[in-house]
Amino acid sequence: MIRKAITYLVLVTLALYCLRFLHWRGLLTQKQGYYAKYRTAFLEKNQFDVVFLGSSRAAMHYNTALFDSLTGCNSFNLSLSGATPRVSLAALKAYLQKSSPPKYILLETDLHNVNFDSDIMEFNNYFPFLKNTTLLEEFSKIDPRMKHFYYNAFYSWPYTGYKNISTSLHSWLGIKGKIDDRFYKGYVKMIMRMAHVYI
Repeated sequence: MIRKAITYLVLVTLALYCLRFLHWRGLLTQKQGYYAKYRTAFLEKNQFDVVFLGSSRAAMHYNTALFDSLTGCNSFNLSLSGATPRVSLAALKAYLQKSSPPKYILLETDLHNVNFDSDIMEFNNYFPFLKNTTLLEEFSKIDPRMKHFYYNAFYSWPYTGYKNISTSLHSWLGIKGKIDDRFYKGYVKMIMRMAHVYI
């Protein structure tokens, strides 16, 4: 009985870690979109002249293509959803683990951005990128659960989320996400919609 229970536990553990490996692999191989942005920032070597930091407001307003065309610089938008200065600093430190320091850093500031106490928004999006040891250490200072998420598949799976699983499956099947084409060097193009006017 005990042997069967141990065997069952080992098999379930192996299955969880194997499935998580395949899931993360799908996210890491995404060619465009959020995860491609995170892969560039946290897992690849870069030599950008300018790095933009901030929240999603900065991600959607600091157009890297326009900025590069006007200045002749090579820029990257490292702004993250809901990022406070503390999260932005952690992201910058993680970026610098593999990449050269930029000549200029442009930091967005607004009433939301000056909140130092908020958590990491959409923290489950960063799970596959915690192999960047600086990102793991810095994010763990903000949210101590991050190390458990990275090392413990039993703990991370319940927090994975349907959208992440869907994105991974799309990547494995070679299907583009709805907004993947809106990304360029970290910048996310906003689609403006006309409001309905009732008279």
